[in-house]
Amino acid sequence: MFPCGLASGRRWEFSRSGSSRARQPPTRRAERIVNVVRQRAVSGGFRGEQGQDLVEYALILPLLLLLLLGIMEFGIVIFSYDTIANAAREGARVGIIPANSTADVQNAAMAMTSGLDPGALSISVARSGSCSGPDSVKVVVTYDVKLISGVIIQALGGTSTIRLSTEATMQCEP
Repeated sequence: MFPCGLASGRRWEFSRSGSSRARQPPTRRAERIVNVVRQRAVSGGFRGEQGQDLVEYALILPLLLLLLLGIMEFGIVIFSYDTIANAAREGARVGIIPANSTADVQNAAMAMTSGLDPGALSISVARSGSCSGPDSVKVVVTYDVKLISGVIIQALGGTSTIRLSTEATMQCEP
């Protein structure tokens, strides 16, 4: 053991046989930490870690792409549902006027479905009577959403479309 005096009056003992990190003054420990951080910042990492970032990126990238695809699919489904809900509501509004026919109701609902595939859209109108007084009009809009990831889902045993259906019922005007 070799005593070593500092200006502050503290004494640190250093051993030749023990670990050199065991009993160092705080300034030397801080200098070593700073040197290690500086080496990592300049060289881009410790020795032997050059390819580690690439491997981590290769493992995470498919998960991130799958998450992004799921977010896109969810957005498409929500947009489609909102569009057909508005179409059913608009069709019912047109249908409560006694002078309008079933074709007028279907045309009004179809006009509200811009951005959707008309071939995958189905609009049905049901009137309870001659549409006077307490009678009502019910408009049902059904749409089959084709998913972007349809091939992947079919490979896993699922279907590549989701059927959305919404309805609106309103009382006829006298």
